[in-house]
Amino acid sequence: MPLLKLWNCITGRSAAPESAEQGPATKTEPRSGSKSTPTLAPKSKSRNNAFGLFGGPHAGLCKMVKSIPAASVLEISVDDGSRALAVLKTLSKKQEKVTYYAIDQFEMDGGISLKQFHQTLRAANVTPRLFPDEVDRGLMRIAHTIGAVDLVLIAADAEVWQNDATIQSLSRVCHTGTEVLHLEGETWQRFDTTLLQVAGRRRAA
Repeated sequence: MPLLKLWNCITGRSAAPESAEQGPATKTEPRSGSKSTPTLAPKSKSRNNAFGLFGGPHAGLCKMVKSIPAASVLEISVDDGSRALAVLKTLSKKQEKVTYYAIDQFEMDGGISLKQFHQTLRAANVTPRLFPDEVDRGLMRIAHTIGAVDLVLIAADAEVWQNDATIQSLSRVCHTGTEVLHLEGETWQRFDTTLLQVAGRRRAA
């Protein structure tokens, strides 16, 4: 018998060369949630979705319009109809009924067709009154048949309407409380209505 085994028998030790406490370490699986195995949650898209749903291309305009108590709207240059729907929805939160008018040459000027635009608004339960004409003639027709409106939205190019003749025609469809908003590049701005009052006095003289 080897001396080591004999000594172990005498002292009562186990023949194993290593104790249980000093045995080889066993590989354990990391516990769930430990730093060694981080779980990456998918990024939330709620902010982007919310912007897509509630922001939209006409958010800036609607923010300006919501403080205007307008019961009648005239839009000059209508685009695809989405702007009209956004504005009317905003105004309807304060007004039970909002009347909508529009001046545009529609397909005659390469834009949306008169029929398509009418169908777009009718699908949203809006009954528009449309004037398919040039800006000056359309303004005169509105002045003679309807009178003044509460809000005017102008998306036409500046050279089309920012001249003495058109400003005078515009003054015919505006009363003292009418708000006029016009598109400059991609930003909506308030038009100085004192210019309309001056044009009105010149016309009266």
